[in-house]
Amino acid sequence: MTGENVIVLLYNIVINLSIKILEVPMYQVTVSSGSQYIPIAIFGVIALTFGVKLFTYLKKAEKNRKDLFDIIILVFVAVLIGSMFGGMRYYNKISIEGGRVEATFITGLKKIDLSAEEITKSYVIDWKVNDAYTPTVRKFGTSMGSYKEGRFKLKNGMDALLLCSGTKALVLETEETMVLLSPNDFDGFLADFETNVEKTEKLEEAK
Repeated sequence: MTGENVIVLLYNIVINLSIKILEVPMYQVTVSSGSQYIPIAIFGVIALTFGVKLFTYLKKAEKNRKDLFDIIILVFVAVLIGSMFGGMRYYNKISIEGGRVEATFITGLKKIDLSAEEITKSYVIDWKVNDAYTPTVRKFGTSMGSYKEGRFKLKNGMDALLLCSGTKALVLETEETMVLLSPNDFDGFLADFETNVEKTEKLEEAK
C-alpha cells in the first residue's frame, strides 16, 4: 500500500467517524448542565499539566525516559477522558422505531432492543419519590449527579440497566431484566412510547 493510499484510507476513516459522531440520536441522554463541567475541569487540569511537562521536557538539555513516559501517560488519560465524555454525549441514545425500543449504552458497548411482546410491564417512576427504585450500588457504569448509565443495584434489591439523565424514568420489565430509561426529552419520549409501543401502567398498578 502506497503512502497516498494510506492517507486516503485515514481520511475516509476520519470522515466516517465524524459523520457518525455528529449524528443526533432520536432521544439523547446527556449529563446535566451542572455535572458536565466535572470532566471538562479534569480535562483542563490534565491539559495544563501536559503543557507544563512538555515545556519542561523540551527545555531540558538532557532528556530522560521518565519525563517522556509521564507525557505519554497524560496524553493517554486525556484521550480516554475525552472519548468517555464524547461517548456520553453522542453514543448513548434511545430510539423508538417499528414498535420497538432500542437503547445503546457506552458502558460495555451494550445495546438492548425490545418489542412490546417482550415487555411484561412498563411504568413511570421518579426515584426521588419512589425511593425503592433509587440506584444505590454502581456495578458497571457511570454515575454523575442524576446521570446514570450502565448496570446498577436498586434500593429494592433488584439489578437494572439504567440510561438516565434525570430521576424520572420509564421502567421496562422483561422476563430477564429491568431497564430504566430517562432521556433529556422525557415527556416526548414517553408520548412516543405510548403511541408506538404500548400504554404505560401507573406505578400502583404495576406493583
